[in-house]
Amino acid sequence: MHELDCQPAPEIARALEIPVNTVYSRLRTARSEFVAAVKRFQAQEERLRDADLDAERALIEAAQTALGRANPNTHAVTWSYLTGPEPGDPAQFRGVQGFPVVDAEGTVYAGAVDHRMYALDKSGVLKWSLLIDERPSESSPALSADGTLYFTAGNGYLYAIRD
Repeated sequence: MHELDCQPAPEIARALEIPVNTVYSRLRTARSEFVAAVKRFQAQEERLRDADLDAERALIEAAQTALGRANPNTHAVTWSYLTGPEPGDPAQFRGVQGFPVVDAEGTVYAGAVDHRMYALDKSGVLKWSLLIDERPSESSPALSADGTLYFTAGNGYLYAIRD
């Protein structure tokens, strides 16, 4: 009422039937909580921005056949990782499902047609791969704030993995 409608504290106290000092106290507490929430939001945005800058410095490309990292300025490939072929495909088709996702440390997560979810460090070295019953869905994996990787697969399951 005070911040949005510019009502003075004595009017608010009368309308809410509370002491005027309670209005001032609640305003002070609300402002303090708001400032703290803004600081938390800004810190989270900064962490995400740092991860985005890392991703921009080393652009992740999901090609039809491999995962790779390229310099966004020169477009020179700094590393690539060839995924496995689709099981039972005589043409040995290889491919990445959806777009990869990158965490704050630069780890790249992507699913591939070989029924695996991959985790590669920022140098392109395989950290782990998980074989599942079906290929991961074409939607991109998602990372939660606590670092849990979520993705779905053709078998209808939702997977949750933590490094």
